[in-house]
Amino acid sequence: MFLPSAKLRVFNLHLKSDSFQSSSRLCRKKRLLDACSDLDLDALLIVANGSCFGLSGRSQGYMGFLCGWNSFDSPSALVLQYGQSPRLVVVHRRMMLMALETVPNMPVDWIDQDAFGLGIKRAVTANGISLRRVGICGWEDVIAKSWKSVETELSGTEFVDITDRAVALRAIKSAAQLQMHREAARLCDEMFGFLSKLSVVGQVGYQIKADIECFAKQQGAEFVQHWMSIGNPPDYPRYFHPENRQLVQKGDTVVYGMQIILDGVWGHAVRCYSVGPASDIRRSNLLSSRSRANSSRRCELAPK
Repeated sequence: MFLPSAKLRVFNLHLKSDSFQSSSRLCRKKRLLDACSDLDLDALLIVANGSCFGLSGRSQGYMGFLCGWNSFDSPSALVLQYGQSPRLVVVHRRMMLMALETVPNMPVDWIDQDAFGLGIKRAVTANGISLRRVGICGWEDVIAKSWKSVETELSGTEFVDITDRAVALRAIKSAAQLQMHREAARLCDEMFGFLSKLSVVGQVGYQIKADIECFAKQQGAEFVQHWMSIGNPPDYPRYFHPENRQLVQKGDTVVYGMQIILDGVWGHAVRCYSVGPASDIRRSNLLSSRSRANSSRRCELAPK
């Protein structure tokens, strides 16, 4: 169950202020444009499908790094041009309304998903700039239907992959960015702490996961993708509802891992627990398994 006394995270820290984020991301956009200045590009195009793919996709990392936008489950594009203000292209009017509220000081255009490519074309050519040669990053995560629209509308455009240059910029962290990563890591620790206080005996995996996810989102997590493995011994990472129906019993081992997004920053961790005191044999097996998997540390869950 969710602990009502859990202290909610305070988000008005100076490093998370709108002005701080806005100025930092403006600098990042300029740095990316500068990093690509030798490629003779008319524009840069950063496309993403939101965080819906979890760790299976990378494009949201670039989008979040450059402008803080997360479309969650639909395609979007950030258009950067030399000497021009950046523009964001989204699909669905509701996404435009969310972007206007959460990504300040940036023009936002919306268009139907089937015409995604047309929306990008209009955004790039709005200032009379050609589509001769465009740098692109994140295209590999865009769903085929939307990407076909881009290929159709920009059929005469030469695309240049700028992913390596974006990756190089993301690898350099300021002190404030590092602090945000620490905040994400701290929330991971708090999720483990919440799990350690639950009475799990008699519950099934999906119930436990639901309680932890509720707690994480109460603390500000924008995205939670987590897995659990229950048994003696546990078997494999079980992410989804149909595979998390194991009933927790005393003496079981519970392995729990998560990937979260907090303020646009990823956090990831894994830990191994025993339900009640562990026998010498099971402790030996756990230590052996942990050594092979290079897991972090072992805790105990309180039996019911």
